[in-house]
Amino acid sequence: MAKLAWIDFINAHPGAHVVVGASEEDSNGSDLRIVASRLGRLIAGQDVAGDYAVGIVREAGAPEVFCAFQQQDAADRFAESVRAKPTDRQAGWASRRDFSIDDAMERLEAVPRPSRRSGRHK
Repeated sequence: MAKLAWIDFINAHPGAHVVVGASEEDSNGSDLRIVASRLGRLIAGQDVAGDYAVGIVREAGAPEVFCAFQQQDAADRFAESVRAKPTDRQAGWASRRDFSIDDAMERLEAVPRPSRRSGRHK
């Protein structure tokens, strides 16, 4: 699976599958960047085929972390890992599921961080 920059992914795969994380708490941009980084590591560890991207998006209201996938099976697998639920808010996406960042944080904190020397997971 290849990680792409958000804008490159959207240009290459319009109408992809998204899994969206929202926080019940007021999150600032730096908090969401940390969450987005952890989500990216979680996705990378799932080793599934197809392109993906993680971005902080403000479609309506508060910013949310969008995880977009070229392949539906990759989106399904990730959605299961963060316990995302289907939603009617698809607006241009092939599928959309939402999850609570607050509920997923414990699982996200367990995702290994890459070591600074090798770039590999500890």
